Amino acid sequence: MRGSLFTSSYLQRLKRAGISIFAPLFTCDAATFLKAITNEAIWSAVYRWLTGSALSGRHQIWKVCGLTPTTSCACLAFALSKNMSTATFYPLGNADCLLIKADNGKLLLFDYGNVGDPANKDDRRIDLKKAVQEDIGWPSKKEIDVVAFTHGDNDHVQGASEMFWLEHAVRYQNDQRVKIRDLWVPAAMIVEEGVEGDNRVLRQEARYRLIKGSGVRVFSRPEMLKSWLAERGLTLHSREHLITDAGQLVPGLNLQTEGMEFFVHSPFAHRHDGGITDRNQNCLVMQAVFLHDGWLSRLLITADSEVDDWNLIVDITKAHAKSDPSRLDRLKWDIFKCPHHCSYGAMSKEKGETVTQPSDQFRWLLEQGSKKSVIVSSSWSIPKTDEIQPPHFQTYNRYKESAEALDADLQVTMEHPKPQAPDRMVVKIDGSGVMLKKESIAAGVSIITQKSPRMGYVNSSAGPGRDC
Repeated sequence: MRGSLFTSSYLQRLKRAGISIFAPLFTCDAATFLKAITNEAIWSAVYRWLTGSALSGRHQIWKVCGLTPTTSCACLAFALSKNMSTATFYPLGNADCLLIKADNGKLLLFDYGNVGDPANKDDRRIDLKKAVQEDIGWPSKKEIDVVAFTHGDNDHVQGASEMFWLEHAVRYQNDQRVKIRDLWVPAAMIVEEGVEGDNRVLRQEARYRLIKGSGVRVFSRPEMLKSWLAERGLTLHSREHLITDAGQLVPGLNLQTEGMEFFVHSPFAHRHDGGITDRNQNCLVMQAVFLHDGWLSRLLITADSEVDDWNLIVDITKAHAKSDPSRLDRLKWDIFKCPHHCSYGAMSKEKGETVTQPSDQFRWLLEQGSKKSVIVSSSWSIPKTDEIQPPHFQTYNRYKESAEALDADLQVTMEHPKPQAPDRMVVKIDGSGVMLKKESIAAGVSIITQKSPRMGYVNSSAGPGRDC
C-alpha cells in the first residue's frame, strides 16, 4: 500500500481478529505514525491496553495478528489518538472555567473567571488567558466554537472583556482577542438591569447578537423573552430558533453527526397547582454526552446551582420518566463538577458538623455516577476548619463518601497535581471511559489512569444553582 508503513495483509489479520480500530494506521505516512507513537499521552493509553484494562482479554492480540508487540501497540496508539475528547478544569480558587476539546475539533468553553494575579508570585491561581490561548492552539486558532457563561457572577466572567473579540463595540476588537462563534447565556444575562463590569459587557454582547439574530443561544422558557423582544420591535417567532428551554437538546450538536450533545436542565419553569413559576434567574445547568467508539460518556455541568434547584431538577426528571424511563439517563454522570465550589448549599440546607447530609434528591443524584468516575471540586484547597465561604470540608467529606462507593477519583482544582503547584486538570474521554491525567511528581512523567467503565452502548438512551 503506497505511503503506508504496513501491507494490507496486516489489515486483513486485524479484521479477522475483530480489531478494526487499528485500521487508521494502514493509511498513514511515516511522519504521522511517528508523531502518534511519540505522543506521551497516547503511550499512556497504550499502557492501559497492555495491562488489560482498556481492552480486557485482548492484550495478547499481537500474537493473533502476527505483529510484534511494539507494532501492535503503535497501531492502537494511533487509533486512540484519532478518537479522543478532553475536559480541562483550571486552578482558579473559587472560580470556574472548563474547556472541552471534542475529537471532531470543536472547542467549547464554559465560564471564564480569570481571577488570578500573575504579578503576585504567591498567587497559585493560573493565568487563565495564557492557559486558554495555549490550549486552543493560539495563535493559529483564534476562535472558539462555543463560549458559554452559566451566569454573570464575577468568578465566572472576570476578564472576559479583555479576552474575547466582541461584536457590539470596536473597543473590544483587536488581533490579540479570541473570537466567539456562538455565545451561550441564560436569559437572566440578557434581561437583568443594574449589572456592572464584565457582566454588563457580556450582557451587551448577548443583546447585540440576539437583536442581530445570529451567533447566540439563550436558555429560557421562550415566553419569558417575549416582552423584552417586543420592546425592541422584534417578535418571539423571529428569534425563537435562538432560544432553548429546559428539557431540550441544544440544536446543531448531536451524537450522530458531532459525537456529542448537550441536554438542558436549567433555567427551567416549575409547574405546580398555582400555575408556572419561572426560575429564569437560575444558572445554566447541562448534561454533556460524548460518543466514542460506540460508548457514551456523560459530564454534568453544574455551575453554582443550589439544593432547591437540584430538588426540583431531580423531581422534574423523575416525573418525565414516568412516561419516558430514559429521561433518568439525563442525570447520569461519569464526570461530576461539584456545584458552587463544594458549597454545602448545593446539597443541603444544613452544613453539618463533620459531614453534610444531602437532600433525598441530591443523594439520588450522587448515586447516578458510574463506577470509576471523576468528581471535580473547582475550588480552593479543602480547609480543615469550619468556614463560612466554600469549599466546606463537611461537604467534601460527603463527596468523598460517594467517591469511595463508586471507586471514583475525587479531585480539587487547587490541589492538582499538588497543592504547592496546581495546574490544569485534564480528563480524557474516549471509547474506554473517562481518564484523569495525573502527574507523577517523583518520576516527572504523566500517567493516565483508567476510569469509568461504560454505562452503555450508543443504543442506550441518553435522553431529557443557586439563584444567580
